[in-house]
Amino acid sequence: MFIVVDYWTLTNSDNFGLKMYLIGTDEERISKPVTSISWAGCKPSDNLLMQLQGMEMTVDLDFRMYDNGENKAINGSAVTVDAQRIWLRDKVFIDDGKMDTSWTLTGGAYSGLVVVVTDVMFHNKHDDPLSLDVSIRMTVGKQVLL
Repeated sequence: MFIVVDYWTLTNSDNFGLKMYLIGTDEERISKPVTSISWAGCKPSDNLLMQLQGMEMTVDLDFRMYDNGENKAINGSAVTVDAQRIWLRDKVFIDDGKMDTSWTLTGGAYSGLVVVVTDVMFHNKHDDPLSLDVSIRMTVGKQVLL
């Protein structure tokens, strides 16, 4: 048995998405990327650093998919662990070029944060067929389809 820490949602502009039940902490990383120009024979403190772009922020979440008979999909159907996995992989993560690939993360300290899902990892455990731990990484900002 596990204790659910928090309940978050990930939705797009069509109110299509997924309910996530956190099992650990959320991690937030903010960075200001720089380009370094280093001269031959100089020490690192002599490098010239240029900031050519603005700040970046990523949010990492660890959550558990589990089958308790409740639908975890928003505007769809995903009750079993396998159905939730397919929903996240095929409907939320994979870009089919037809839908808005920017999502809104709501939960914890984030209320309406616009993100793009950049990485999903399924942690396969074979001791409990009714649950699956998942790590998801999101970059803050709206994706532009070209």
